[in-house]
Amino acid sequence: MPSDMTLCVISYWVLSGAKRRQIQQLRCCALSRQAVEMKEASAKPYTKIRKK
Repeated sequence: MPSDMTLCVISYWVLSGAKRRQIQQLRCCALSRQAVEMKEASAKPYTKIRKK
């Protein structure tokens, strides 16, 4: 019985850790995407000015 419990606990810890890592990765992706969008948005007016 104790061995089954430890296996459950270990699997739970691994799963929760994996979920946390996924959330961090998603957050990083969202942040990097926002940064790129901000750069593009700030670059657009400059390109318009250059064309004129």
